[in-house]
Amino acid sequence: KRRQQGSSASMTAGGVATLMVCNDVLNAQVFSRCSGNKLSPNIRGGLAWLEKHLGAVLAGKKSERSFGYSLYAIERAALASGYKYFGTTDWYRAGTARALKFQTSSGAFVIPGQFKDPIVNTCFCLLFLARGRNPVLFNKLEFEGDWNNRPRDLANLTRYLSHTFERTLNWQVIPLKTPVREWHDAPILYLSGSKEPKFSDADLEKIRTYVRQGGTLLSATECSGIGFHEGIHAVYAKLFPQYELAPIDKTHPLYNAHFTLRGIPAISIVSNGVRPLAIHTDVDLPKEWQLRNRVTRKWAFEMPVNLYKYV
Repeated sequence: KRRQQGSSASMTAGGVATLMVCNDVLNAQVFSRCSGNKLSPNIRGGLAWLEKHLGAVLAGKKSERSFGYSLYAIERAALASGYKYFGTTDWYRAGTARALKFQTSSGAFVIPGQFKDPIVNTCFCLLFLARGRNPVLFNKLEFEGDWNNRPRDLANLTRYLSHTFERTLNWQVIPLKTPVREWHDAPILYLSGSKEPKFSDADLEKIRTYVRQGGTLLSATECSGIGFHEGIHAVYAKLFPQYELAPIDKTHPLYNAHFTLRGIPAISIVSNGVRPLAIHTDVDLPKEWQLRNRVTRKWAFEMPVNLYKYV
């Protein structure tokens, strides 16, 4: 929202968060198809502003009327979109570093020139910082292709997992261009799509490094897309030439680690004989997660519970 002093992170982030929620609700059925999740110009414009200016805001180079409220609004926009980064800015890391500079010996967050009573900023800063206590289970990889057909698949899935384990779990979007060391917030790197994924040799080396350092890949073919099916098989053949992507039988722990699934859905695994390196299914689980089919497709939510326990 523009005022005489210009744009602000708080209003832009609040607007993006609101529009993202509306997008999720109004386009719920659209996301059952594989159309690439084309965001409206308004959302793209808001995200572009955050990508350009958020680093300066969180570094204190661009002033905000209420820094604590701005932090909270940024967090809401990030949770609605799933992004760990806006541009090159890790919003939580940068926001935390800035907020802690304002904490006094009393525990209150006192920001010069903002609210004589520190309670408001302290509340907003605590709401922001509390998000860091929740472990991240999935990183969703942003790559060239239709990687985000179902933008709320992992949001709905982690909500189910949080309820099942009575512990709040998170997910986030990780751009392929970020360093591998930033991927280890989560033990599972998730890839989905209907079209062939495009990876350079350098991209493949980054993914291979993540797995060698202990991560596990999870991939799912959407909309019966032959392009993704064939493409991800080729990717795994390049990543792990000494190991085969092979189907598992119904006695495998992925079918009984917590829930008994009797071989549903069909799953294939790349294993080095000690642990899974990659887990793949051609069943469109992301569609069930996106549409929150927790009753009619209960197994689609129970399998990731077993995956959580197994990995």
